[in-house]
Amino acid sequence: NNVTNRVQQINQLLQQRDTVHERLNSNANRMKQYYDRHLKNQVDELHENDWVLIHNENRKKFHPHWIGPYKIRKICPLGTYQLENVQGQIKLDLVHRDMLKRAYVNSRTMQQWYKPSHRNNKHHLS
Repeated sequence: NNVTNRVQQINQLLQQRDTVHERLNSNANRMKQYYDRHLKNQVDELHENDWVLIHNENRKKFHPHWIGPYKIRKICPLGTYQLENVQGQIKLDLVHRDMLKRAYVNSRTMQQWYKPSHRNNKHHLS
């Protein structure tokens, strides 16, 4: 009697684990679809030598939302980019596509119009 009860408990546990696993996969797929649907600039592909702005994550009040412009020097794996500033200095950190936005530059806007202090922003050039 105890053995059959224990076998039933184990079977129920296995079924519950399978149900949880299916729900986790379902939720993961739903979150991925939501992310893909709401991805900013999804159709706006970036290429080498395009000019971009970097989102200023550590922005203070009255500071700009975007830093730049930077030129895409190299397209790296996993949606990351190697950038260089207008003086040609290469940025040490790779930047993910989510943090970039296309910049439309001309001869007047070719200067770096905002560069945060090194201690306030992790996207500084070193």
